[in-house]
Amino acid sequence: MFKKLFEKKRKIVAFVDYENIASAAIEEGKILDFKKLRSELLKIGKIEFAFICIPADRIYGLPIGNGGVIDLGFHILLCPKRRIESDKLEDSVDIHIIQAGLKFLGYNEITDVVIVSNDRHMIELAKEVQNSRREVIIFSTDKISSALKRVVGQANIRPAPLQSK
Repeated sequence: MFKKLFEKKRKIVAFVDYENIASAAIEEGKILDFKKLRSELLKIGKIEFAFICIPADRIYGLPIGNGGVIDLGFHILLCPKRRIESDKLEDSVDIHIIQAGLKFLGYNEITDVVIVSNDRHMIELAKEVQNSRREVIIFSTDKISSALKRVVGQANIRPAPLQSK
């Protein structure tokens, strides 16, 4: 009991790379279960912030209203496309997740960073979280990048909560 009084409560910030995880789930005939994801996050600690990062033109597939993601406490971060060549556009979700994640590392209260993605681009953020002596936890599907898996380590990888359509 005495020890419990002085235990530091884990506080997390979570980033959902929605298009990445949703496309992998769709291949399995499933969708991301946000209610179960919230439950899994609460098992880790107190959710300080939870962001769903999504390209602005993909918002239509997100369950927003009436018991949807906003009611569950998720914030939606719309990420515009960026021009990489004169005739090519690319989504900027990865960049936004990495930039926001790095900013949150400036807050000592945050003990854990949770990333819901299979994307190898999350390696940069994962390494920075580890270098700051905090926990990085990845929720992913079987499509997770082998490089991301190697950097984070199997112990910190959990299955993304999916449900049948």
